[in-house]
Amino acid sequence: MISMISSNEYKYLFKGQNDNQNWENFYNFYPSSFGIVQFSRVGFNNDLTQAILNYTRFDRNENGELRFYYLTKTNEKWRIQFYGEIRTN
Repeated sequence: MISMISSNEYKYLFKGQNDNQNWENFYNFYPSSFGIVQFSRVGFNNDLTQAILNYTRFDRNENGELRFYYLTKTNEKWRIQFYGEIRTN
């Protein structure tokens, strides 16, 4: 199951200075979660034929990944042209 949370809910759950307590708050609300996934807004070029976005996933065990996607649109179809990834742990 996927649950979407607002930026206000995120700020509420991760409001403290203690990272362990912040994750405890999160897992009290979402006990079966494997962590948090965030997507950036999509950035487009002027003629809407190129796009870029990023995807981030992380959890309380400091596992995470950051992905960048560069896409192009040809004949009304979007294709991934470049994909980069950075992982932790």
